[in-house]
Amino acid sequence: MPYDKEWIEESLNKLAEEERLLNEKHISEINEVDKSISSSTNNQKRFLNEKLKERIVAEFEWKLLNIQKDQQSYNTMLVELEITKEPIRDWYEDEVERVKKM
Repeated sequence: MPYDKEWIEESLNKLAEEERLLNEKHISEINEVDKSISSSTNNQKRFLNEKLKERIVAEFEWKLLNIQKDQQSYNTMLVELEITKEPIRDWYEDEVERVKKM
């Protein structure tokens, strides 16, 4: 299935929205845990909340990295499309057929 500029831009917009929502969610979660850490007088609860915060941050970083990889892929598609002025997948399939005929 060939892709076009509109499809790529739509996908990039969805990823940007997903990134924004991810940021909001994790900032909220981290702030909540930070409040628990600062108000905690029990060392065990404080330790558990710090570990929870580490897990939240690690999860956020992993999800953000995946979104950024997807954005990079779509941006590469956009560049390929600009260079070839045609859907790159059709061009690639044509090249495969041309090489097979050689």
